Amino acid sequence: MKELGEYWDLGVGYAFLDLSSWVYARLKEHIEESKEFTAVMKEAGALQPLGWSLYDRGRLFTYLGDINDAVIAEIKEGIDLTIQVHDKPNEMAGYAMLSFAYLRRKQFSMAIEAIEKGVKLFDRLKGSWMFDFFAIGAQVYLDIVA
Repeated sequence: MKELGEYWDLGVGYAFLDLSSWVYARLKEHIEESKEFTAVMKEAGALQPLGWSLYDRGRLFTYLGDINDAVIAEIKEGIDLTIQVHDKPNEMAGYAMLSFAYLRRKQFSMAIEAIEKGVKLFDRLKGSWMFDFFAIGAQVYLDIVA
């Protein structure tokens, strides 16, 4: 795909690898593998899949509970790119990841702020992202209330 210049399709393939890594319990291994996704998209200037790579990488760190400031910055950069290219479904997904990262860091007000930004997009969107977003949003609110 790379040789053909099909960077968007290649980005979709990388994104599915990112998304399936947690299903197959390959989080740590895939963190290293995901560096290639980010590097290739940066090199190609493919902003939309680059945004996906950044917040999806943040998802891996968040599931592992290893969420430092660099991870938060990377998720935010991914969201900024989705905004820049008008990718509303993935902007919403990015806010879900950011919210979950803040929740895991026990930064509850930031978690609420992030999930509420995504909620503003939620009613206008369709797709599988909605299920992930709903579950994460519910988890944020339930953990904060508990």
